[in-house]
Amino acid sequence: MTFMRSSSIFRYIYFFIYSIFSLFQSEDSINRRALSFLKSFRIKISSFMKHFKVAFWLMYQICFFIDIQIFIMC
Repeated sequence: MTFMRSSSIFRYIYFFIYSIFSLFQSEDSINRRALSFLKSFRIKISSFMKHFKVAFWLMYQICFFIDIQIFIMC
């Protein structure tokens, strides 16, 4: 499972680098594919950051609740 995740991460990194280099080529179809991939990559990163912010906020709330419980018990 971890190997599949890491291989997909490497695939995204490869396509990201490929897209950046293909932007400098002269063919319009390659540029359109590269731009569409970069847009989808940006959307995936922004959705990941959104989930990360929610998870971090929940972890903060849980730790704060545990701290209050410990303070009340002492």
